[in-house]
Amino acid sequence: MATHLRNEPGYWDRFPPDLEGMAEVAKAQGIRLSMHVLGEPTDETAPTALMLRMPPGYVLPKHAHPCSRLEVVVEGSMQVGDRTLGPGDVLSSGHSQAYGPHTAGPDGCTTVEIFSTRAGAHALMVESPDGLQTIDLAAAQAVAETNTL
Repeated sequence: MATHLRNEPGYWDRFPPDLEGMAEVAKAQGIRLSMHVLGEPTDETAPTALMLRMPPGYVLPKHAHPCSRLEVVVEGSMQVGDRTLGPGDVLSSGHSQAYGPHTAGPDGCTTVEIFSTRAGAHALMVESPDGLQTIDLAAAQAVAETNTL
């Protein structure tokens, strides 16, 4: 059994070695992430959870993932459309179903996102002038690409 405590060093920016580039993307975006793969850390088909910490007022733009996902607010609040969500509130989206924007409340917001696949957790689908674009958050160019969102 593994235990990961969020207030201990190394919890945030925790990724399998082949996805450590996501830490740089998160830092560039001003958020904190911690990845937890259910099964082998490199199994792209394994269900995966991401802890996401957004600072106060942070806006997570509208996007999608190529998998199903479920998100639970665990701390703070976030505005989604005309609704304010708080601890225990749940959002879900299907494969390639866009969601957002989400705006973190005055105390920020921490959520856990459960993805049906690890591959879907690191692939971000966004609208661009050229149509739907997929950004691999683990790739070297992801920092530049996500800064244009």
